[in-house]
Amino acid sequence: MVDAINVLIENKNDYVKIIEENVMKVLDEKFDVTVDDIDEKLHELQNELIQKSNSKSEYERIAEEIYELRDKKQEVMIANATRSEKRRRVQDIKAYLKTSYAKIENYDEILVRRIIDKIIVHDDYMEIEFKTGNKIEVKK
Repeated sequence: MVDAINVLIENKNDYVKIIEENVMKVLDEKFDVTVDDIDEKLHELQNELIQKSNSKSEYERIAEEIYELRDKKQEVMIANATRSEKRRRVQDIKAYLKTSYAKIENYDEILVRRIIDKIIVHDDYMEIEFKTGNKIEVKK
């Protein structure tokens, strides 16, 4: 674990560049969908639903569309929150790399939890995946 973090620190300039590219590609805020558009459409449909309450087929169609928009709104809110959390973690790792100048000597549980997402142990090496998505293989 310490070796993997030291590899990250030694090559921090490369990893910071990769992290920044990943943020721009995947986590860019322009891909966040606002729920305002969905809320506005829901409001319009609810008004239309009230107006069409006498027409059963129209009422059912509008009600179904409202349910679908509510589901979509929930999905959008979850996706936006997930991207926001990923941005925060990437910025956290980036800040750590920019301020780290020396190799670490001892295992640090807090640091590991802060920057490592998962560890896969193979017979002759470990694969360490950082929260940025970068992977490093460390021989045993």
